[in-house]
Amino acid sequence: MFTRKRGSTVPTPLQITTRRHPLALSVYALVGILGVLFITRGVHSAAISRTISPLWIFVWEWTMAVGGALAVIGIVWPRRLDWGLFLESTGAALAMFGMATYTGVIIYIAGWRNPTWVLMGCLTLGLGLRAAGAARDLGKVQAAALRPVESFMLPAEPSTDLK
Repeated sequence: MFTRKRGSTVPTPLQITTRRHPLALSVYALVGILGVLFITRGVHSAAISRTISPLWIFVWEWTMAVGGALAVIGIVWPRRLDWGLFLESTGAALAMFGMATYTGVIIYIAGWRNPTWVLMGCLTLGLGLRAAGAARDLGKVQAAALRPVESFMLPAEPSTDLK
């Protein structure tokens, strides 16, 4: 697939940045595993159970688990690029929501002086940036799919053969 830069007549390749992020894959797996551990084992502290409602805990745990799983599936999706990007961006956004909730609870309970919120906040920011990047790439793929086939063809070079 090719796109044209503004003002240029030479097509440039369409650049998609998915499936090249081993760190993103490990973060998605980490968030999904944390969500599953929170659901199955109730690993969170008693202070969290006293601080926020059970419904909010339920939503937080399930968004982490489902978001991490969807994002991993989106990265390893073997077929259509658009579906993989859609699953990855949706999963990363859900995982970001779960991690943001967890970070907020850590700050509320432990305060600003506890350094754990910095790590969780950085993971949340990274998930949000990757969700935005996957959504941007999905938009590029959809825009390229709507263009006519002729726009992807390289310009024919003039023949230098004089016979």
